[in-house]
Amino acid sequence: MDQTSYPKSISNRLVNKRINQLQNILGNGYRIQIPARVGYCVKDMTAFHPGKAGGGGIGLAVNLFSTTNVFVSGLTENQHTHILKGECTRTALIKHHVEVFRVCLAQILGIPSVSFACFIQHQPRFGSHCGLGSTSGVALGVLHGLNECFGKPFNDEDIRFMLADNYVEENKIDSEEVSFGYETTMTAVGSQNGGCFIIDENSLDILSRISSYAWNDLPVFLFAPHKSHEVNESQVLQKGADRDAEENEATKKHRLFEKLRAELNQNESVSIDAVGDLVFALQQSGSKRTEVESHSRFIYPFMEAIKILKCTHIVGMSSVGPIVAVVCSKGTTKADLNDAAENHRMVLIDESVVNTSGRRTEKLPDLKWVHVIGKPCSGKTTLCKELANTVVSDDSQPNLIKHFLAGPYLRELAKSNPIIAEIIKNGKVKDPKNLCLKPMLDRLFLEYFDVCRDKTVCFLLDGFPRSVEQLKIVVKDYSFLKTFLCVLHIVAPDDVRMARQSSRAPRVVGSESMEEADLARRDGMDETSPMIDIWKDECEIQRVHTVVNTSAIEVSVSCMNSILSVERH
Repeated sequence: MDQTSYPKSISNRLVNKRINQLQNILGNGYRIQIPARVGYCVKDMTAFHPGKAGGGGIGLAVNLFSTTNVFVSGLTENQHTHILKGECTRTALIKHHVEVFRVCLAQILGIPSVSFACFIQHQPRFGSHCGLGSTSGVALGVLHGLNECFGKPFNDEDIRFMLADNYVEENKIDSEEVSFGYETTMTAVGSQNGGCFIIDENSLDILSRISSYAWNDLPVFLFAPHKSHEVNESQVLQKGADRDAEENEATKKHRLFEKLRAELNQNESVSIDAVGDLVFALQQSGSKRTEVESHSRFIYPFMEAIKILKCTHIVGMSSVGPIVAVVCSKGTTKADLNDAAENHRMVLIDESVVNTSGRRTEKLPDLKWVHVIGKPCSGKTTLCKELANTVVSDDSQPNLIKHFLAGPYLRELAKSNPIIAEIIKNGKVKDPKNLCLKPMLDRLFLEYFDVCRDKTVCFLLDGFPRSVEQLKIVVKDYSFLKTFLCVLHIVAPDDVRMARQSSRAPRVVGSESMEEADLARRDGMDETSPMIDIWKDECEIQRVHTVVNTSAIEVSVSCMNSILSVERH
């Protein structure tokens, strides 16, 4: 899809939505967990196509969560989107929805554009294109994460229709490209309040929803064929639409959905078994039959064998498949379903319970940064190692101290990048093409997302930023750093530094004093003083803590308390 072609539209729900201002976002992080959704049946496949959300249907939220970590740095001069490497990147999909959010945000502010940088990491709970809403889960994680970071300018329905108007999937030929896809918004509805729900095929209104106590913690077992083959989803959906267009099939599905709607609208008195009977009937009708038949011939016999078990409430294939979701009575175990699965070559791939609360949202603990700088052999790394993994408490909360040592990661990068390898080989701090900057920031946030739980995280940045040029870019493009970061300047007398240098392997050959020559060479490239000037002059950072290190590192906890208790500017 051409970058200029999206967002396809701003939902009508947003046209008259206006806010006067946003929070001043300097650095804000959230963790969003989106529950999986089972799409038991689309109501009318003729009502949607790529670029037009619709179709409606009946869905169920399940407590299998994909996780999206989002950190926003506002008030920046760039619009970088950092997508962190991990189990799953889905780069094109994430970038698309960041831009969708950016444009929608500008729309309600009444301004041309909104500049912010963001770091995003997506951790899937299950594979993509298995019928459990993985693609929508990525999109919703991004949209809700950004929305939380900006103080929730949009409500849940705004986000749902933002996704509906701009739903895309990766191009199967080129995963870096996206194209419009089929969307019912079932995953979005499930992420709001969980439970079982019915969506209108045209308006996408939520016609019925039940998430009562009776559904809470009902076991859900997910099965897949022992051997499955890849299906052409677009062809299956088109064939399904053709079948839904047949008058008798359309009438049959309409009747079944009206009964389902009436059943769910009974709220507390709803019969789960009655819902199960209607869902099972839908598995035999219209487009759903087309979807099931496109997979293993064992799926129908398996569902029939499962349905007659006393412990089973609801059984049906999810979305285009091939996952079959079985909702059972409390106390049911996988052993109760084993015989039916083995007899029909189906494999249990996961188990959970019905979700009746929707998505999970967690505000990430604050980030605090200490830029540890000093001349070569002043004791920076030794100090950081002494403090690493300790917990220092200020007046408000515990702070976990983490040592971010740039050197080992740079050497790791050098294995695949000859230019970085040459920089390290020559002992240079210069990075003329800024090849190290983005991967270093990405690595930093990967560690932050990994360790931030119930404690504020304070990173001791050792060797990064490592030059005046790099520091200027970081300060300009990532405003959150100058908000959280203070400077810890480590100073050691020259004779102490020389003694430390002599204990290391000499680097300069042919000199009467190899250690002295090597230290002088390294001092000649050192940029400690001008970097301190940048923090003072350009960032108005006055808190430069100088620790004179003459022997073994001894930094008191009170010193770190002083650093960590500094209020944000």
